[in-house]
Amino acid sequence: MKQFVLPDRYDGEQYVCLTGREYHYLVRVRRCAVGDSFPAIDRLGGTYHATIDRVGDDSVSLRVSRSEAQAPDDVTIVLYQCVPKARKLDGIIRQATEIGVSEVVPVKSRYAIPDPGEKQYERWLRIAREAVQQSGAKRVPEIRRVIALEEIVPVTESHSLGLFFHQIPLENSSLHGYLTQRPGTVSLVVGPEGGLSDDEIVLLRHRGFLPAYLGPRVLRTETAAVFAIAAIRVILMESSTWTAS
Repeated sequence: MKQFVLPDRYDGEQYVCLTGREYHYLVRVRRCAVGDSFPAIDRLGGTYHATIDRVGDDSVSLRVSRSEAQAPDDVTIVLYQCVPKARKLDGIIRQATEIGVSEVVPVKSRYAIPDPGEKQYERWLRIAREAVQQSGAKRVPEIRRVIALEEIVPVTESHSLGLFFHQIPLENSSLHGYLTQRPGTVSLVVGPEGGLSDDEIVLLRHRGFLPAYLGPRVLRTETAAVFAIAAIRVILMESSTWTAS
């Protein structure tokens, strides 16, 4: 466990009592005992030091104190993922969280599967929390409910960038070139297994999204999402070392 994610209800109290799944994780899975300490975060990325204060038959009490704040991410990444088949979105959410996505918005597009149910949404929330605990990501991403592609927020702010990924190059511009100005927010649209339709591409262009190309290989939708987020992270992380030739 890299860190523990405090429950959503946590509001700065010195002591917090955990039951159910959180109790099981700390006591049965991690085998934590009284006196054990570990870092913790809340949903907004606040950082804490937590110590096991008491362990009962079905509950555990943590003593929580605020610790030094983490440096905020220098970019907000929003993933609009058209809903793929089966449970592929589970893996996308897990890996996108580990890489450092800020928000995941499942999207219903022409070739996407029907809307997932409530049980799947609850599972996505759990997967995101588990991924943060395992990876040490700075905060739990927002996992939104499914929207229609037509509801995607237009890109209007000057320091924001919107991209959609297509299997053929639609413009003579690279991902590196798009990121040269170091946008504060990057919104990505990744299509489903069947891709984006022509009219969906037109709609995204009208919303301010630009076409991006990940190379000649045909990537699965779950691979494309992780590839794209990781590429953006690496390019922006290394941008401070760029020098003019």
